[in-house]
Amino acid sequence: RLIVERIDEVSSPAQVVEYLQAANPGATFDEADVRAFLDELVGYEMAATDGLHYVGLALMPGALRPTLETFSRRRQGSSSRVGRTIPIAVRAVFEDTAHA
Repeated sequence: RLIVERIDEVSSPAQVVEYLQAANPGATFDEADVRAFLDELVGYEMAATDGLHYVGLALMPGALRPTLETFSRRRQGSSSRVGRTIPIAVRAVFEDTAHA
């Protein structure tokens, strides 16, 4: 839930990790694991990426959360990456952020 909340604006995996650590003092989060989860969100078309940053496309319905978490646990250790073409409108969001 926290990851989805954080990518309501364009965010790097490192920024997501910082957000998670601030919300969970004393906990540690691996940036590679966070990136893998973000890539899964891209695969579900719930987020978009320019390869470096991510932005959420919609809030996750509560009913989907258990399914996504179960799928995520099954995919742990998988090295496959999801490749997506980003629509021009979404790409513009990343470009605007890069120039800000």
